[in-house]
Amino acid sequence: MPYKDPIKRDEYNKEYRQSEIGKMNVKISQWKKLGLICEHDDEYEYVYDRWWRSEQCEEPKCNTKYSEGNKKCMDHCHDTGLFRNIICNSCNTKRRTKENSSGTTHIYKHGKYNTWVYRITINKRLYQKQSRDLEWLKKYKKEFEKKYLYNN
Repeated sequence: MPYKDPIKRDEYNKEYRQSEIGKMNVKISQWKKLGLICEHDDEYEYVYDRWWRSEQCEEPKCNTKYSEGNKKCMDHCHDTGLFRNIICNSCNTKRRTKENSSGTTHIYKHGKYNTWVYRITINKRLYQKQSRDLEWLKKYKKEFEKKYLYNN
């Protein structure tokens, strides 16, 4: 941080967030918090560039242009965290409703603590587990979902 003075630091941060690189980093940070996982850092920039340039929904059955009431969304798999498409809010809501019928689940990397986090929401209640061992966490996820989601 170039400034120790809080006022100058706030001005610097505001300027940075308004710059193109700042806007990109803020958006990528939001996506990461929502569970987007890319194996390499430059993939996040590719997804951002594709999102920024996108003018209409990439869902084959939709193809509507984005508007103020139907904004673009970065769609990703909640199980793996992998990027799928840039789609409109309407298509994203339909897909989310379908996924939420059995529970929303995803694993993501928590950079601050250098751990993997498994999060699942069942009937609007959040369950969460953290570990540095990704393979153990995947096994935990499988057992947890077998026990709580797929009971007949």
